[in-house]
Amino acid sequence: MRAWFTKHPSVRVSLPALLLGGLILVLYGSFLVHRINLTVSDLGRHLQNGREALAHRAIHAANFYSYTHPDEPVVNHHLGSGAVLFLAWKAGGFAGVHVLFTAVGLATLALFFLAAARAAGPGPAALIAVLAIPLLAERTEIRPEAVSYLFAAVFFLLLMRFEKIHDWRWLAVLPFLQAIWVNMHIYFFLGPVLIAIFLMAGILVRPGDRKRVAALAYAALASAAASLLNPFFLKGAMAPFRIFENYGYRVAENQPVWFVETLLQNPNFTIFKILFLILTLSFAARLWIGRGRGGAAGAPAFAPFALVGLMVSAMAWMATRNFALFGFFFIPLVATNLSACCGPWLARRRRETEIGATILVSLLIVPALFGQWQRYFPYWKEPGLGLERGNGDAAAFFLARKLRGPIFNNYDIGGYLIWHLFPQEKVFVDNRPEAYPAAFFRDTYIPMQEQDDAWRQALRQWQFNTIFFSHRDMTPWAQQFLMARVQDREWAPVYADRYAIIFLRRNEDNKETIDRFEIPQSAFQVVKR
Repeated sequence: MRAWFTKHPSVRVSLPALLLGGLILVLYGSFLVHRINLTVSDLGRHLQNGREALAHRAIHAANFYSYTHPDEPVVNHHLGSGAVLFLAWKAGGFAGVHVLFTAVGLATLALFFLAAARAAGPGPAALIAVLAIPLLAERTEIRPEAVSYLFAAVFFLLLMRFEKIHDWRWLAVLPFLQAIWVNMHIYFFLGPVLIAIFLMAGILVRPGDRKRVAALAYAALASAAASLLNPFFLKGAMAPFRIFENYGYRVAENQPVWFVETLLQNPNFTIFKILFLILTLSFAARLWIGRGRGGAAGAPAFAPFALVGLMVSAMAWMATRNFALFGFFFIPLVATNLSACCGPWLARRRRETEIGATILVSLLIVPALFGQWQRYFPYWKEPGLGLERGNGDAAAFFLARKLRGPIFNNYDIGGYLIWHLFPQEKVFVDNRPEAYPAAFFRDTYIPMQEQDDAWRQALRQWQFNTIFFSHRDMTPWAQQFLMARVQDREWAPVYADRYAIIFLRRNEDNKETIDRFEIPQSAFQVVKR
């Protein structure tokens, strides 16, 4: 390791460099350590997937968690992540899962920060990272996509290294990593795409360098072939390109910026636009200065970095869930452009930039550790590791009172029920639109919450005994449904906390629980948000 740093003086070990890297990780980590709200997340289902795979050796190709569409074909494109998360849960409970997720996030930022520091020095790299951290914090819910960010960082760094020395051995590991990635998260397609970008840039910029082009072509083909190494073979490899073919429920995070910003208040919409402008201007400046230097836009080559920047920018504009991916790549891309534009100036002022960045980041960390910055972001919750206090109480009530289904539940809480109640109870729906026919959401799930006739028809069809609902569901149909059930004498609310509400159907089996726990109508009120 010491020899590596000596060979790359731009990141030689120095107290300011080490301190800056640590401070940046602490700042980002302060956003990661907020408690888990399992009632509105996918985590419960991922953990159950891991339990099924490891404890029961089961890899299901159908929607076996649901009683409404148990035969619907499903490609579990994050099976490996579920297994890893479940092992972490076995080792340390939800706090163990949280620690693992935090470690993956910090490792990802460390790699991208290292790439930026190699290009422009630790001081500028830290300042650029500070700008991106709010976007990284957009995706701090525990999800398998964190693994994709880490793999994308490794692929990008190895490709950058190959750009410098053209040693094919830096590419040899990529197909093996791809074989792991394809079983961890649906963004595995980024691996072959990143290689293809560097290959395309090589063909356009240096077509005469046949060895380099051939090495990248072999790596791209081998990585694409490695994508077939999943339990679903070709279906699994094609999942990223087909998942929206049967997607009947509009999820906010999958919508473009210009649509979501009309519905939600989030400072990251403005931050993303500012960072996108900075990234665009940095490429424009690099290209302009490169023209003045006889066409050399700086090393490494301009073309692959511009194409990567274009890709992550387009992905972020088209779906806000990609803000974090954009933020991670923003750090090394802007740092590289900055170095190409004013590298000698930065080298002469290395010490000043390190000291200035250290002071600035230190000043930002103090309020961050007390949650002052995080409260401006809608996804921040109470600080700490593991579950929010009382997060499992609703499921504990259901089990303690020996309640039974069929359960009607809303979309958000499906993963929570899968974790706590499966296989005793199956869900009506869960937060996988691709696991249900698009017509199910359009013609059944939404109308039965909006229209009394549709609800009565569904009640006759499935004979619901329990309604288990996340009352934080702010869709208009969910709120309308909850108000209707509170006033419906056929149903009795018997449990409510800050996460969930449970109704029981008035029948002989539920009489004892209703008599003891029924919540009077006077306890409910309509609150406008």
